[in-house]
Amino acid sequence: MTNPIEIQAFSSNNQIHIDDDIGRDGITAKQIKEELSNHRGSIEIHINSAGGAVTEGIAIYNMLKAYSGKKTVFIDSLAASMASVIAMAGDTILMPSNGLMMIHNPWGVSTGQAIEHRKTADLLDVMKASMLAAYISKTGLEESEVSQLMDQETWMNGEDCFEKGFIDGLTDSVSQDAVNAKFERVCVAKQAEIKQSQHSFAADVRQSAAKICEHRKMTQPANLFNSQHTTPKHYSEIKNV
Repeated sequence: MTNPIEIQAFSSNNQIHIDDDIGRDGITAKQIKEELSNHRGSIEIHINSAGGAVTEGIAIYNMLKAYSGKKTVFIDSLAASMASVIAMAGDTILMPSNGLMMIHNPWGVSTGQAIEHRKTADLLDVMKASMLAAYISKTGLEESEVSQLMDQETWMNGEDCFEKGFIDGLTDSVSQDAVNAKFERVCVAKQAEIKQSQHSFAADVRQSAAKICEHRKMTQPANLFNSQHTTPKHYSEIKNV
């Protein structure tokens, strides 16, 4: 017997509660697909789950990501294992400071000869890559950092998740330290983005200058704005590239 997903109307939104294991005996991708097909507007997704089957969880994650309406995820208490991956599908993810999230590597069992165990290990690596992609897409953390957190089976409370970028805010009081840490991370990322843009712009200018010099049968100037090899007309063309 399958467990129905609870859908409740509230104002202009709908709620989906994922509060069971992910998989055949709990919440399935088929159920999520059927429910999403009935809605077009914003939805709230409430999660309190210890996780479950990897493939079923990835399917649910992909369906939620593809949903066109705004998705707000509330981690009511626990989002562990595949439930934490599903949570990453939210446009906005919120949880209380005393909530818990756990991320770890997928695991499984196999029987047979050594080659069968190696196949299982390879499959688990592929599954881990799928889970990693969801975490990295949300947090912006380096792959190596997230991979290490998974290797260590990391448990995080609300403030830990907020600081690392797994959630966007806390449903109760937000500590100033957590706010400052996230603000600093955003500033560092923005500075890196600006620096990269500057390098890209400089490269474009040099390339354009080289083309103009080639067209005029000139030697490319080492300094575009202080060159002994340009006439005023050429200087103007280069400067305005």
